[in-house]
Amino acid sequence: MEQKSASMLTPAVIYAGIIVGIIIVHTIIIDILELNFSTYNRIAGFVIPLAGIAYAIYGFRKEYNQNVINYQRALGFGVFVSFLVALLTSAFSALYSYYINPELLEIGRQMAEERMIESGRSAEFIEKAMEQQAKFQTPVFIIIWGTVFTTLIGTVFSLIAASVLKREQKEPFTDPEQN
Repeated sequence: MEQKSASMLTPAVIYAGIIVGIIIVHTIIIDILELNFSTYNRIAGFVIPLAGIAYAIYGFRKEYNQNVINYQRALGFGVFVSFLVALLTSAFSALYSYYINPELLEIGRQMAEERMIESGRSAEFIEKAMEQQAKFQTPVFIIIWGTVFTTLIGTVFSLIAASVLKREQKEPFTDPEQN
């Protein structure tokens, strides 16, 4: 008799909420320690969501699917969690950057300008580049492109995690030597 698989919605929301909660706490700690533009923060910005997605796939397999999940279902769940995390973290990022700590955007602009000056760019080029950068730093743009980019990165990681975490159900009535 075939068992019905668990729905992905509730577990995906739960795991995405946990991951986003960790990201928010991490962001606040990083801001307090003034490590916003550090190498550590850039690395952690990838590691935390990616480890969270792997944990979510594992948890979904173990808690909701009797410790059995095929590659397609694991991948689909990972991508769904990636999308939810991407959407929520992008919205948080826009809110945080515009209303909680707006000086971060200005610091980022100054750092970008300094890098262009150091690389020998002309004043005209720098001015045009800064105008372009300002167009892409609106809350709506941050949410849309943050969601797209983070979902794509999460999808790539979900491909890997699903291949590692899949666990096919063993057929109880087949002879393993006949295959």
